[in-house]
This record gives sequence, structure tokens and C-alpha cells, in this order.
Amino acid sequence: ILKLMFFSVICLMISINFAMAAVWYKGTLHQHTGFSTMFGYDKNPDTGDDQCPPRAPKRADIELHRIGNTTSEIASLAKTFDHSFIAITDHTYCATSANFDTVKQDCASNTDTNFVCLPGLELSTSDTADDHESTCTATGASSRSGEAHIQAVGIKEYITQTPARRHCPDEPRPQDAINNIKGQGGIAIIAHPKDAILDFESFDDVSGEDGVEIWNGN
Repeated sequence: ILKLMFFSVICLMISINFAMAAVWYKGTLHQHTGFSTMFGYDKNPDTGDDQCPPRAPKRADIELHRIGNTTSEIASLAKTFDHSFIAITDHTYCATSANFDTVKQDCASNTDTNFVCLPGLELSTSDTADDHESTCTATGASSRSGEAHIQAVGIKEYITQTPARRHCPDEPRPQDAINNIKGQGGIAIIAHPKDAILDFESFDDVSGEDGVEIWNGN
């Protein structure tokens, strides 16, 4: 018994020392730029190719975020809060491949020895049938469709959803999206799985993800 107690004390001391020696980094893995808003990266609704599709008659806005910032503006703000990293994950139903390339370039220019900017996407994937999410019919999808979001952090290439520029796409499926992210060396995080509007009904059907979002400030 004494030997067991001594061993337990040693293990506890090692665990405490390891925790005290660990380096903690503060940051955020879910940030949108102006590419995910009605007004675009330059905050000007009159310029094209840098914003979500505008309001259409009898249809809801694809994205309710109104005005966003550039990658550089977000990085600058994050540094004032002593963040060590951010991930820019614009919505795939908003951002195009060219928009993603802009974020990649801007992330690279805002990364230094004390701060890391990770390019990424918030992937819209199809969810289970008969999910009946209101955003689907509001933007032209079937009333039986569903949508699940996955954060793709640190990816190298744009991941396309089909159809583009719409909620509740047919492709990619959640597992295919995770496989694509991991194949690019990225980090796959299930986003807001219990959201009141866009939940993640396929939660138990996927594997290989790196994390699950447990708090979302939206």
C-alpha cells in the first residue's frame, strides 16, 4: 500500500509540474471577414465579387452578418487582445475560390514570430434528410434538406460546395468534407452542433474530426 501511495504521489507531482510548464496560447478559430457579409471585403455593396449574394425578392439574405472586416483588420484587433492566433473561416456559400486566395495571402502577410493567421473556410455540407431547416427553403433548397457546418482550419486549397452560393448544398457530405480537410493537413472542427437553426444531425455518423465547437458568439 505504501508503495502504491508513493507511486500515486509521484504521478501527481509529475502531472502538476507538466501543467505548470505547459504553454497556453489564446486565440479564436471562427472568424468571418467581409466576404461573408452583404457589403463585402471593402464594405462597399456597389462593388462585386467580394460579398454574399444580395437580398432577392421574396427570399432571405444568404448571410445575416451585415458589415465585416478584412483579414488584416481582424488580425490587428486580435493582437490588441493578446491573441496568439486566429483562423479566418468564411462561409462557402459566400466566399469564392478567389476570395479564399485573398485571405490566404493576407494571412501570410499578418503572420510573424508572435502571431499566426490560419486561412480556412466554414464548410456548408449536406445533413440528414428530412432535417427541414428554415434556411434551406429561404434560399432555394428543398424543404426536406438539411445543412451542417464544419470549420476547415489551415487548409491549402478551396473546398467547393454544390450548388454554390446557397444554403443546404447537395455536396459535400459531412464525412467527405472531413476527409478533404484532413487530406490537406487541416483541422476539422464540427461547428455549433446544437444551433437552433443550423444544427448537426449527422454528428454520430462522422468520424475523424479534430474537435467540436462548444461555444459560439453568434
